[in-house]
Amino acid sequence: MSKTSDWQGFYASEAKSYDARRYGGRYGAAFRKAHRDALHAVLQRSTASLAIDVGSGTGQCIPPLIATHEFTVACDLTHAMLMHSPARGDQCVSQVQSNAFALPFCDSVADTVTSSRFLHLFSREDHDALLREMQRVAKPNAVIVVDYYNATARKMLAPLIALYRLLFRRLPEHDTRYSIAEAKEIALRHGFRVDGVALIGTYLATPFLFLPIGARVRCMQALNRLSPQFCDQFLLILRKS
Repeated sequence: MSKTSDWQGFYASEAKSYDARRYGGRYGAAFRKAHRDALHAVLQRSTASLAIDVGSGTGQCIPPLIATHEFTVACDLTHAMLMHSPARGDQCVSQVQSNAFALPFCDSVADTVTSSRFLHLFSREDHDALLREMQRVAKPNAVIVVDYYNATARKMLAPLIALYRLLFRRLPEHDTRYSIAEAKEIALRHGFRVDGVALIGTYLATPFLFLPIGARVRCMQALNRLSPQFCDQFLLILRKS
């Protein structure tokens, strides 16, 4: 899909079942907790008042943002996705239906900009345009946290991932993926400072999905420390220069 209307129509039909499909299984639930825990750990280190969540969807980033910011704006192209977000009804969150290529904000207003499970949908050219728009709305020295599917792991674990999707009836994904080195290089080229990387999820944890969720998360974290190249996704933690 390449047209804005195509994405909007697709996610309007997906909104009701989006969370169940992505986070309803034992791997997905552990991945969601690991992602939110990692994001919270990054954000709690700084004092900030305004956060903008780009491509917010059903609100994967919203709980950590609410916990660490005075006010959060959740932006998404699709109204139906926003209606299934934990942001809905929270007095510290405003929801805005908007296009991520032209965010409805002045320059340099946000202390924090986040985006989750969003950039992988776009071509490399569009990805660069989206990064520039996030950079535009961020204050100097603001924190920008975006996530990527790990291209290195997808190549190395292709047979295991195919088996997992077959066993758990998951559809194949058609994403634009980056290695950690590639993502860092792109960020530096755009003038960001790279503050760090957080590794999220790993299909190596598949044999341990019978464990309680806390143990599943700890297992993922331990495996990522041992074999970082096999992480499923990674958070890239940036600063606007």
